[in-house]
Amino acid sequence: MNKKEHKLDVFKKYFLVPLIPTLIIAVMQCGAYYLGSFINSFYKEVWYVNIKLPLDDKIPFVVGFSWVYLFGVGFNVAMASFVINLLIGRKAVHMLVVLEGSCFLVCFLCFIVIPSPNTLTDNVPPTGSGASWWLYSTIIAPDAVNNANNMPSIHIVFLIAILLVSFSFIKKNVRTICMQSLSVVLFVTVSLSVLFVKQHFILDVIVAIILAIIFYIVFRFTKVFENNNLLFERMYLKMHLSNPKNVSR
Repeated sequence: MNKKEHKLDVFKKYFLVPLIPTLIIAVMQCGAYYLGSFINSFYKEVWYVNIKLPLDDKIPFVVGFSWVYLFGVGFNVAMASFVINLLIGRKAVHMLVVLEGSCFLVCFLCFIVIPSPNTLTDNVPPTGSGASWWLYSTIIAPDAVNNANNMPSIHIVFLIAILLVSFSFIKKNVRTICMQSLSVVLFVTVSLSVLFVKQHFILDVIVAIILAIIFYIVFRFTKVFENNNLLFERMYLKMHLSNPKNVSR
């Protein structure tokens, strides 16, 4: 393999291959969220479910967590597949796609059947100052006010899925350990951020975690992950992004 072919192979392996799952995940996530929001907008004022717990009102509003929240959104949609592909491998990315896709479908159905408008913003100060407040008031707050898509939390579904997939691989090399450590840090910090910036109720987080774990257990002990990986490898082969040795059981 000459230098030009090597560069092309690296480009395919680390950019084009993870780009496909990234686009699939983005479409599924946006579809579940925005289509659910569009549908329940017709009746959320009449039929809605109040899932606020007394503990929700005791959680303080911390505007500085807006940065963590927004980073979590960006990582989930744009970076997760690339990072996982680099640190663990594309098999883990394929696991992530089918796990999240299944969870997003359930989230979509929940958004339609049990719309839950965000009433947590009542505890947010009406005004503030600084870059964190600007970020919150211009990007985060409008979304919370206008939607009824709270339970389960798509953010948490995504992060717990990354966590579960990362720890599915027991190889104790530096890259795998880095991915596992990153997944833990992201899960903890972003989970706190959705509560501290009043984007989600506690039940939203709990249900999201349970949902992802159930799907993971079912898929882990069946052939769903293996079959899904095979489908992706066959697709890569047709697109000339892989070689035949990867398409085998």
